[in-house]
Amino acid sequence: MGTPFQKKVYALCSKVPRGKVTTYKEIGKAIGKRGQIYRAVGVTLNKNPFAPKVPCHRVVASNGSLGGFADSLKKKVKMLEDEGILIKNNKILDCQKPPINRLVACATCHYKQWFLSTPKFRVPIVV
Repeated sequence: MGTPFQKKVYALCSKVPRGKVTTYKEIGKAIGKRGQIYRAVGVTLNKNPFAPKVPCHRVVASNGSLGGFADSLKKKVKMLEDEGILIKNNKILDCQKPPINRLVACATCHYKQWFLSTPKFRVPIVV
């Protein structure tokens, strides 16, 4: 269900673990798109038919602000706080710019994965 782009967005979003967040921009970059791709990612997640299996509430703006949420921003705040994410004034408190992507081999399955590894940012993408 959906376009190839939407399927990629949902697949990446579903890999964001509980208690972690990523950004619209990082998902766009992981797909390999440039420019204002974060807008297309946001539109796609706003129409997410697979929630909560695809946890779109774990995607925020690059500056740490929460961005939007189809249900309500209050619900997004509650869901993130229930996962241990600290929020103040609709912004992630320990939001940092992600470091340069680094390729890491998984210790158990030996697949190579890209990791964004600041404290609350982590998007593994199998390559």
